[in-house]
Amino acid sequence: MSGLDDSTHENDPSSSSSLLFTFIPRGATFLDDGNVASNLAKWDVFASGLRMTRYRYNKHYHRLDAETFARDFFADAHVQSTFAVLDEKNATWTPIAGRFSPASETDGVTAKAVPASLTSVDVLERLRGTPAVREDGYINKQIDAEYHGIVASDVLRDRMLNEESEVIDEVGWSDKDRDEFLVRLFTHLAIGGALNQYEDKVDSIVDTTRAMYKSLLSVRRGANDCVEITSGVFRVTGLKGDIPPPWLFPGGAEAHPQSFCYLITDPVRRHVVVLYHKHTARW
Repeated sequence: MSGLDDSTHENDPSSSSSLLFTFIPRGATFLDDGNVASNLAKWDVFASGLRMTRYRYNKHYHRLDAETFARDFFADAHVQSTFAVLDEKNATWTPIAGRFSPASETDGVTAKAVPASLTSVDVLERLRGTPAVREDGYINKQIDAEYHGIVASDVLRDRMLNEESEVIDEVGWSDKDRDEFLVRLFTHLAIGGALNQYEDKVDSIVDTTRAMYKSLLSVRRGANDCVEITSGVFRVTGLKGDIPPPWLFPGGAEAHPQSFCYLITDPVRRHVVVLYHKHTARW
């Protein structure tokens, strides 16, 4: 079952200009790159738990105002009828309609702005020559360790999943670096899913991260012809509605590092891409 949402919805409400958010076809994305699609399948990252949808909106938002944007997004009737979450128990995608009311309190949605300022993958290349990755790009192996139901057979994934590890500190990543959307995206890919066919080298993970990052974000030419990122990135971590759970991540998967929901805005075209993934256990 593919969770990739790249088609129109037959029962969509009318795309009237009165609607705050309107579903639009996915268009060209990183998924059209054969190497990227093959790697995502190989790593079991988005095999069945991904939904990527795109909407147009007609209201101005500050690019860092995460909670206002997220609250309006999930409260919108059109979004509620077209955006679905994965119910792993029934292996079905269920629309959020009725789960979150426009009248809900402001704390019904928990979201925060994620920095997206990096315009190169230099921060990822700093992994080379560390206990996790050799200079030639080979990822150092280790005895299997399990975290959150995922087996880490190498040092890179172990250090990303093990919250008590200090090895990643040797890479020179600051707290700000780790919070960057580029690093978050790389981490999701490096960890992979429960059936990840692990890579021997880090190169393909870096390349796939770069391709996805460039596809998801909008840029412009700034002063001195430098590239500037114009997108706002918001991570939604909680959605509480008017009925009992499940809400955003059915089955209590909110705390899993591979369950995430990013709202990525293009303030010029007023488009938002929703990158949603719920970790699915394979046994």
